[in-house]
Amino acid sequence: VGCRSSVTAAAYGVRVVSDRHRKELGRCGEGVAAAFLRRRGFTLIGRTVRVGKDELDIVARRGSVTVVAEVKTGTGRSDPIESIDDEKLANILRAIDRLGLHGARVDGIAVEVSRRVVQVRWFEGVATGHWR
Repeated sequence: VGCRSSVTAAAYGVRVVSDRHRKELGRCGEGVAAAFLRRRGFTLIGRTVRVGKDELDIVARRGSVTVVAEVKTGTGRSDPIESIDDEKLANILRAIDRLGLHGARVDGIAVEVSRRVVQVRWFEGVATGHWR
């Protein structure tokens, strides 16, 4: 189940960056995703959590649900969520296991940035952290 939300870039305090600055664009998208989750009642536990060679973009909690969000940001040329492949999921699940976050839900968040609009698509339950 996903929900869509189109808002103005200014609502998230986003300054749109050029394609030449992919890293900055990724950080921008992660900031938008974090604000998106906070507005839906989640408490952020961590951002850019490194576990060995693996990284979790966002770890958040709402009630008894722990969510690990993989954020993919794009500029509309292709669907950013498509870059979450089996290898990426395996890395996320391994990191979840190492952190002891058994049962955490893995969500995908696609952030598409244009000159005036930021569109966020939330894909809940891409995987569940039962790695073994």
